Amino acid sequence: MLVASLLLTVAMIGIAYGLLRTSGGYSKVMMVCGLGILAGWPCLMFPAHGLSSLLCLAVAIVCAIRKTAPVRFLVASLAVTVVGYAFVTSMVLWSVVEDNRLRAEFPVESMATRLSYEDKAAARQAGSVAGLASPASGTQTALQMADGEFTHLEERVQWGEPAPGGGPGWRLRESALRRLHDNSVSDFINSPGFGVSRDIRPRRGYIVLPEAAPVTQPPAEYEPPERPPRDEATDVVTNGRGADKALRPQLQDLHENGLVDFVNAPGFGYVKDRDHVAGFQPHQFHEIPTYQSKEKAGTRWRAQRLELVSLLKFDVPAVYLSEHLPRMDELGGAKTRPLDDFEKPALHALQQGADLEFDSIPTRVRMLGSIRCLQQCAKCHHANRGDLLGAFSYVLKPVAQIEESETAGAH
Repeated sequence: MLVASLLLTVAMIGIAYGLLRTSGGYSKVMMVCGLGILAGWPCLMFPAHGLSSLLCLAVAIVCAIRKTAPVRFLVASLAVTVVGYAFVTSMVLWSVVEDNRLRAEFPVESMATRLSYEDKAAARQAGSVAGLASPASGTQTALQMADGEFTHLEERVQWGEPAPGGGPGWRLRESALRRLHDNSVSDFINSPGFGVSRDIRPRRGYIVLPEAAPVTQPPAEYEPPERPPRDEATDVVTNGRGADKALRPQLQDLHENGLVDFVNAPGFGYVKDRDHVAGFQPHQFHEIPTYQSKEKAGTRWRAQRLELVSLLKFDVPAVYLSEHLPRMDELGGAKTRPLDDFEKPALHALQQGADLEFDSIPTRVRMLGSIRCLQQCAKCHHANRGDLLGAFSYVLKPVAQIEESETAGAH
């Protein structure tokens, strides 16, 4: 549109000069320049032309006051037009340089290498693994049992949560990255208005996310996982049969909030497909999940331990060990442990379609929450909507009890 803008400006100057020669007055010249300004800025089509028209209007006013000859107006108008277009060109070039910097900082990359373990998992023999069902089993059951809740979770991700640390939201960041990589320099220069007037530019503030500090796991002040709560009469894991069922909605909220935090939707960036992703930030927690009991003066609970259960990376399910809340960029070489006696049957239930399994005593809650493939996840992961990708293993304790232990430890 640069050529069109230049032609429009030259035509305006030509018309103004012709009117000036035939009428000898500057009133009609000023009117033509005013129309040029309206065509340039209010319509947001040709800002370079609008700027040149404004400068030509100023020239016309000065020439009218000084009663200069038409040829001097013509020379002065052409001179200010060069100045106006030079200014706009410098702004465009600065934008191009900044866009190139952002492209280098947030390049398009493939997720295939990062997620190569999924291909290995898919190649394993289907069926039971170490007595447990295959990770993807129970998919349709899960969608039939909790489709409303599952859709609600997808909508929370789709419409965006406030970015942790006050950074840009997912949709704004995704749009900026898409524009950054889908528009070539030639498209940018030839766009309406010479590119300057576009309403959404891929600015740094729309793309850069605040650096999230790792969240340290609280000290392990709980019964070791190898010794989960047991029924004294039968010496078997209660696995929810003795659990407080009233806790389920609150635990579900805690798990869903934690899952949305971990998924980190603003960190998705621009995902064209699995092999073309820009600006991806690894999944990570930004804060320790908590929840407040809904009963009057109810107990406030907090995660005392939160660990990621891997289902696809290893031959058998394993739990990552880390001093921080799960961050995918830290777990590549992390140590693992086998599932304990609570987690094994709880995982089996998740694989059969459950979303959450827990067991509670007055001073502690053990919980296993599913991580399933959302619509947004399927763009990169080789999985179908609802497939079980992993799980979070929680140990929750009353906040008052945790603070009391921390105070005692400080002394």
